[in-house]
Amino acid sequence: MNEKETYRQQVLEYSLLLKQRNKGLTDEEAVNIARRTICNLNISFVLADVLNSFFMDCQADLSNMGLTVSGEDKHRFLLMMKAIQSARHLSSAFARPLYLIDDVDDACKASDWYYNFLKLVEEKITDARKSHMLIEYLLNMPSEHPLYDVKYEDFKV
Repeated sequence: MNEKETYRQQVLEYSLLLKQRNKGLTDEEAVNIARRTICNLNISFVLADVLNSFFMDCQADLSNMGLTVSGEDKHRFLLMMKAIQSARHLSSAFARPLYLIDDVDDACKASDWYYNFLKLVEEKITDARKSHMLIEYLLNMPSEHPLYDVKYEDFKV
């Protein structure tokens, strides 16, 4: 079974479970909730993994510059790293029953993709004009299965 077939199967199984528990849901509502839930769980795990990677990079960069974190700052940094690793572990354990990515290598590739995408956005999007261009481009891309009701106005700060 390929990834798309696995995803479809997971969505169908979860949507059936939702329909059994919530008799008032239509088939379409149950499928949309299932898709959104699986997507959110995948993103949760991936973002925890990406956050861990960013902090490991910070630690390596500081070390490469000959700088060390000491005292209270070191204590806070270590607590933060433990919390991130705990979030990574807990999000993975929580998502496991519905998780789309069964293969650890695939999960790492997804994390690496988001990690590199965020680094690229941070480097390239240096002003509001470029930010607006990227948001408009992404919002105008067709979506195979729209899951979220995100609008241009949601990005204004």
